[in-house]
Amino acid sequence: MSYGLIYTLPFASRDGRAYEVKIEREGYTGESRELKGQTSPFTVTIDSEEFIYTPTRFSTATLSIFGGDYLQDLFTTDYRMHRVTLYADGLAVWCGFIKPELYTQDYSSEKFNLEINCYSAMSVLEHVEYKQAGEERGFVSLWSLIKKCIEESRGQYTAVYLPHVYGLSQTDFNNWNNPLEQMMVSEQNFFDEDDNAMSLLDVLKEIMKLMNWTCVDWKGELYIIDVNNETGEYYRYTTDLTSYTQAQADEMNVQDIGIAGSDHTLDILGGYNKASVRCSNYPVGEALPETGFDNMDFVAETTYSLGGNKEFHAKYLRATNRYKTEAYVKDNGSVSPISLEDEKALDFSQIIPENLLGCIPRQSQTYDVDDGGNPLIVDYELTDELFMRTAEGLFPANNTTPFISVRGVPAAYHDGVFYINFTTKMSSYLPKLTLSSYDFHFRLRIGSKYFHGNADGGYVWSFSPVADSSYDNNLLPDWGDTPPEQIDFTSKDKSFPLKSSRKLGDGLDGLNGFICPIPKGVILSGDLELEIFAPCTKWYYDDQDYDLREYVTLLLTDFEFGYRKYESEKDNGDSDRIYENIVNENYINELDEIEFKISSYNNDGACYSKVIIRESYLTNNLFCGITGNKIRPEEFMIRRIVDHYSAPKIKLTQVIKKANIKPYTVLSDNYSVNRKYINAGGEIDYRKNRFSCIMIEI
Repeated sequence: MSYGLIYTLPFASRDGRAYEVKIEREGYTGESRELKGQTSPFTVTIDSEEFIYTPTRFSTATLSIFGGDYLQDLFTTDYRMHRVTLYADGLAVWCGFIKPELYTQDYSSEKFNLEINCYSAMSVLEHVEYKQAGEERGFVSLWSLIKKCIEESRGQYTAVYLPHVYGLSQTDFNNWNNPLEQMMVSEQNFFDEDDNAMSLLDVLKEIMKLMNWTCVDWKGELYIIDVNNETGEYYRYTTDLTSYTQAQADEMNVQDIGIAGSDHTLDILGGYNKASVRCSNYPVGEALPETGFDNMDFVAETTYSLGGNKEFHAKYLRATNRYKTEAYVKDNGSVSPISLEDEKALDFSQIIPENLLGCIPRQSQTYDVDDGGNPLIVDYELTDELFMRTAEGLFPANNTTPFISVRGVPAAYHDGVFYINFTTKMSSYLPKLTLSSYDFHFRLRIGSKYFHGNADGGYVWSFSPVADSSYDNNLLPDWGDTPPEQIDFTSKDKSFPLKSSRKLGDGLDGLNGFICPIPKGVILSGDLELEIFAPCTKWYYDDQDYDLREYVTLLLTDFEFGYRKYESEKDNGDSDRIYENIVNENYINELDEIEFKISSYNNDGACYSKVIIRESYLTNNLFCGITGNKIRPEEFMIRRIVDHYSAPKIKLTQVIKKANIKPYTVLSDNYSVNRKYINAGGEIDYRKNRFSCIMIEI
């Protein structure tokens, strides 16, 4: 990421200030050449979007050169290959990159004018994909995301400004504690359903929208401004964002600055009749993988004669990725995992290879054949099942050999339950075989917390992966009225649902299986991991206790793992939440809907688009220094829009001398009495020392 100087272009402004444009190439180590500029060698145009709550207001630049060199070596398809920086008296005042894939110039004269288009460093984030911070996606702070955006922009900013507007409490606000450092969001929020990453520019815009701010690159510094913080204060961070000093918003008068031209205009900006904010909810159900058979990988297919005019047909599959089934091979009294490719090499000429163990998904059917062996069916009606194959002397009780694993993307879970559900089918190849003991346990982790519970409903979440014996996490079947030691498993296809701790009126209507509750009022956040370990069964045979698993078939059907919100707490969890308000019914224009992909929690169900603060959700509890009380960001955005756009506003465009105006500077004009304006973009000509300033009334 090192850059070497390839071209320079020095010039002076009308007021005698020395400027120099430096063009650097990534990885370049050669000598540099000096270029000659046109009458206006360097001009900058700042985005002049009229909506004052736009999340970004970046700039473009035009480098105007005179000479006989076409500079075709600057043509590139890399968005960050050539960095362009304008220096004033040795201090960087603009930084960006040459726009790639754009090159159209005169080709008829020996000497000609050449214009090179550039865009600011922050604008290049549109072409930089978000990359997760670690090997696994987790929760990251909004402050770290802003830091990432600034770093990846490769801009040479001399300072970064942040408005002193919010605090996690009034005390935090008074103590100048940056709230963004404690506001966390799941990285999964920045990947779509196809796992495609957002651009860093989109990530930055979402943070700005949540905070009701605008990010502006301006004269070598990066500003994050709050247009309603008219006379407020700002953090002025150093370039490495490790320390700050306090800065005060200022005011300037246009006439005091001085007029530099005559091209002045006045516009009346219309208002809006309604404003709406849509919070895009991403329910955690989407964060958990599907546990059905549709997305499994094919392994093998076999047909096996059972005798007596019966045949058995099976397709063997394997679940991979975030929902995995694990397979093993038996060798000399031990087991070792095998890959899908190894499974394909196994001998499936029998019902199942003799040395294959583990959890093997299969779709099977037993059907009749005639005396000639011809099937008496036209189409298969296959049953989805998980074949749990263990062996005598292997996989002891309380083992931690995973047969099934489920991984969930980082999310926050609140006022709900996780559930594991399946139906157990058991049958034996030995007569009068009854059950002595049954161990089929699991481990569930959310972030750094582990669940420990039993089928009767007792549970605890702790930081330890091991709990005492009262919480066995044992997936016990509901044996019904007959104790398991009295059930004869000789007959085929005895089915048992899971024992459940459900209670009448618990807000989980229709839910079945082993329930893992989240304590009331507690938020669990982080990545999710469920591991279901190898089952271990002991059996009575001839009144003796044996490990006879090779003679017993254990099948799971209708396997499910998921999260359920309590019905009494359900609101809008699976759909977007919309905030809206009337601005002024007299106007005909409706403001475009503003979408928040990062938002506060408002009984929306467990969503990974919600902000977490100190193991609690951001709700309507963010202290705002502008109002002096706590606000909800989405509602506050609506209030801001209503306050600003309920009446027409004035836009002035005035050509003034280039002065020390900042993006947060409040401007006034002697001929526009009792009105205040904010700098909303325009064009700067550095040689002519003038700024065509667009001023929007606030």
